[in-house]
Amino acid sequence: EFASKRLKGDKEILLEIIKKDLDALKYATPSIIDDEELMLEVIIREPEYIGLDNFKKYQNSKDFILKALKQNTLVYKYLNKKMQNDKDIQALTKSS
Repeated sequence: EFASKRLKGDKEILLEIIKKDLDALKYATPSIIDDEELMLEVIIREPEYIGLDNFKKYQNSKDFILKALKQNTLVYKYLNKKMQNDKDIQALTKSS
């Protein structure tokens, strides 16, 4: 709450903060929330977050999900049925 607007918008600083404390994400600006690299870091660390509203744009993004699965196969458990049934996603989880 007390972070300046500039700090909230600084991706690099926020990424380092989120690596230490994922709750910091709730103080991010919308442009930061839309940043795929940042969201990928969050999902790799906390796969269950894929179901949250902040991640709606990524829930059906095959490319995003494949990147996350390469780093943490537990992401699969939290995917929607459509993504769980995708052949490429299934192949990646079986090969890991």
